[in-house]
Amino acid sequence: QAVKANGNSKGAGGTIVGGDGAGGGGLGAGGDIFVEQGGSLTIDGGSLTGGSVTGGAGGGNGAGNGDALGSGIFLQGDEFITLRSGAGQTTLIADVIADETAESPNLGSAGSGGVVIRAASGGVVELDAQNTYTGGTRLFSGTLDLAAPGAAGTGAIVFDGNATLQIDNAAFASGGTGIHTFIRNAVFDFSVGDV
Repeated sequence: QAVKANGNSKGAGGTIVGGDGAGGGGLGAGGDIFVEQGGSLTIDGGSLTGGSVTGGAGGGNGAGNGDALGSGIFLQGDEFITLRSGAGQTTLIADVIADETAESPNLGSAGSGGVVIRAASGGVVELDAQNTYTGGTRLFSGTLDLAAPGAAGTGAIVFDGNATLQIDNAAFASGGTGIHTFIRNAVFDFSVGDV
């Protein structure tokens, strides 16, 4: 797995724990990778699984524990990460991708991070977690496989090139017998050459 990061980062399967204190507990964010505002990240092949994140314990007198955001990747600000895969290869992201807006609703629009897919022809990027990023998903090339409910976060899915969007049965939320709903995403710019 090749990971290129500009900003703070932690290797795959890492654990991030926020600091403890006499006041509220510290933030734990980005169990595998934390991309700070102004940073960039490209993942080219491999997989991202097994990460965890824990907020710091709050101090006495009823101080709350810190938040735990993004077991996989946490995006600070309006950053987009790029996920790639070679021909005949699959890049698997099985840990949660989160951003500030989804995880800190009291802050308003604190930062809407998103995902860019640039896989080779015959390459697949599989998102296999209920992601909470809000900045959308842009498909330039290759195949994006949504393998879990909410895998594409809550923003729009936008076709920016000839690409394939694959939605597994597991990505549909069951609404009762015979009723299945793909939730949270609009699809834009679906055109000739897209599948």
